[in-house]
Amino acid sequence: MSTISEKMGQAKSGEANGSRAELPRRGDRFRCRHCGMEVEVTTGCKCSDPGHVQFRCCGQEMAKS
Repeated sequence: MSTISEKMGQAKSGEANGSRAELPRRGDRFRCRHCGMEVEVTTGCKCSDPGHVQFRCCGQEMAKS
């Protein structure tokens, strides 16, 4: 599982998907590794800057599950 911060780092270095990280899409789920809270994306992000998308809980990035 990759975290959002790992994806953001890949986007800045051009590693993910060729030149940019994957934006959250409908149906993606993100889970807090500390407390277990989970969120599901109901509308995908269509912005041009994937680095601005962040899901945080308990002071840490949530992991895509």
